[in-house]
Amino acid sequence: MTIDRNRIKLELLNFRNYAEIYADSHNLITEYERNDNKITTAERHDIRLTKLEKNAKAKIPFKELFDRYAELKASDTNPFSTDVFALSLIERRNPLVKQAFEILGTERVRELKYNQTQIRRELIKCSADELAYKIVKRIKTDLHHGKAIPSKIIKERLQTIYDDLGVERRAKATDIAR
Repeated sequence: MTIDRNRIKLELLNFRNYAEIYADSHNLITEYERNDNKITTAERHDIRLTKLEKNAKAKIPFKELFDRYAELKASDTNPFSTDVFALSLIERRNPLVKQAFEILGTERVRELKYNQTQIRRELIKCSADELAYKIVKRIKTDLHHGKAIPSKIIKERLQTIYDDLGVERRAKATDIAR
């Protein structure tokens, strides 16, 4: 078996292109500019998204992800631009961003001050589920399981859940058993 040196060089070049240049869009834009190609979009790639591309566990605040997602959705995105990739990256990273944007909208999320707990509660309120299911979902998120909780605290939290969901009745500790 003979080894073609040109074939090896081509494979190494392809590996370099894939692993370094095409690994994230910031490097790709830099390479284009270095080779005297003009980038038509005036917008530079978001540094936070580049960080997210390299490390999927990077901590990026919900507020920044949501604002960037809303900005990208508001603009007309070309299906071949890096914006589509950024949208899917944000959706994979935090699915709550997409749900909140589509169901609640930008203004309502801002009114809730980007608080993820409040956003989840609003999404439960807006869902088409039955009232009993909504109450059970809220109880699971608001009350800690496996701990002894005094009945007074249970009644208070259950009453706030009833008030939030618009249920016209007084909360009793026995309602938990139902």
